[in-house]
Amino acid sequence: VVVRRSETNDESGGTSYYFTLRFDDGAEGEFVWPGQGTSYDPLSNGYTGVAYTRGPKLVDFRRLT
Repeated sequence: VVVRRSETNDESGGTSYYFTLRFDDGAEGEFVWPGQGTSYDPLSNGYTGVAYTRGPKLVDFRRLT
């Protein structure tokens, strides 16, 4: 995870997170992840892991420790 940013929808109050991910080949892309509520801690800058994407959406992220 290179950069994380968020946007809040004023009408619904929902939050969407946007992550810029850097892949092994050096390519980068931005992917959206819908907010999961207050009990969910979104990914942080610098996390390393395996990203599962579908088009512009981040479907899952498995952090490597």
